[in-house]
Amino acid sequence: MAAIKGKNKNVRRAIMKRKANLTTPHKSLLILLMLAALSSCMSDVSYMAFRTINPKGWCQADTLTYSIDSLERSGAYGMYLLLHTEGYSYANIALNIIVTQDSVVLLDTVARYDFSVSSAAHSVARRADYAFPLCDVELCDSSSTVMSISHLMSDDPLKGIREVGIRLEAPIHKPQEIEWRVSW
Repeated sequence: MAAIKGKNKNVRRAIMKRKANLTTPHKSLLILLMLAALSSCMSDVSYMAFRTINPKGWCQADTLTYSIDSLERSGAYGMYLLLHTEGYSYANIALNIIVTQDSVVLLDTVARYDFSVSSAAHSVARRADYAFPLCDVELCDSSSTVMSISHLMSDDPLKGIREVGIRLEAPIHKPQEIEWRVSW
């Protein structure tokens, strides 16, 4: 028993000695690297919402709507479709997607997404299996935006889709171009 206590004291001393050897500049660098790693994992998500699908299936007449009442700023937002599946039997999905802002249609498209080429969404939204980029759409910060999604698959109801979500990524502020003028 005394030998174990002696070893524990030696281990504690070794740990304390290592901590003492870690100088302040090294600590600062370590903290900076940790903050950089954390910030690289974060994205500038302005809006994200999911709609749960009826366990009996998603009927073609069931249109999912997402109301986006306020945004931080105006600009071209990146729009993504997020899908959580369970037992979905197809390799793709066809959707009708409509985006309106203050009753003006900004986007009305039929989109077909192939699950084999989708990026996994686990780093984006823990609830989604798939994240499909939709497009960039110009949105105003003070306007009311509505996104509507319905499926166009032949099965009615469509089984295997548990949740459908959307994500808007804030516009990226690009540095302004500097105009160089040289006078002689």
